[in-house]
Amino acid sequence: MKSSLVVILLLTTLSPTRGQNYQVDYVADIKTLSGKRWSGATSLVFNDSSAAFIHTDWPTESDFFERNGKFHTVEGDSEGMKIYTNLNSEEFHHKSNYKTPDDWNFIFIDTIPKMDWTIMGDQKIISKIDVVGARGTYGGRDYTAWFAPSFPVPFGPYHFGGLPGLILEITSDDGLVTYTFDGYHDRIQDERFTVTPPVDGKYATREEFEKFVIFSLLRAEALSTSTMTVTHGIAHPDYVIIKNRYTTIRDYKRERGY
Repeated sequence: MKSSLVVILLLTTLSPTRGQNYQVDYVADIKTLSGKRWSGATSLVFNDSSAAFIHTDWPTESDFFERNGKFHTVEGDSEGMKIYTNLNSEEFHHKSNYKTPDDWNFIFIDTIPKMDWTIMGDQKIISKIDVVGARGTYGGRDYTAWFAPSFPVPFGPYHFGGLPGLILEITSDDGLVTYTFDGYHDRIQDERFTVTPPVDGKYATREEFEKFVIFSLLRAEALSTSTMTVTHGIAHPDYVIIKNRYTTIRDYKRERGY
């Protein structure tokens, strides 16, 4: 690590005031197969110990969109598919918008994602803020991130974090995932945004979620006839930001030879 980087980390950090909430805005440009629903305005609201990432443009009511000649459904969510991180409890709350009969979303609790970062020492300025470059891997993709040591919190957009400063910009090497900085506020600008866990949905374990997915598959296949086969398709590896995130149906079909 370059000595100039050490100077930056030591001399320009300003610790967040305990209990005060801040807001950083990003523009998401997601080019995965379902990326349209995850793109647009997003915001991170945070304090010294927790953060919530919100997809501001996420529809509050269920809807569908067309991409490359195919129609995709999107479950509405009043919280913008909130992602919540708590450093004290080391909990990470996040949602899945898998289709459910009553249009609600699953909520999961995991440990905070770990990224294997290498701080490169490269520096630039984003909106008059000094940032430092880092390289990391997460969810099957390689990323370049730019973080601000002057905001010494390990948060960032989506699932990204773990650096000694707030991530202001991050891009995947394959060009499918990009978050760019769009503004900073020393207080939350939207009263809908709270640094609290999500509540719009149903908390479930991974096992409960997989049972639901298989149940939905079998219910659909029960509608098949001698002239028509009904089933659920296998998710493409690049369907969402995390590669191969949804493999339950693929694995189930492979185990049974179809």
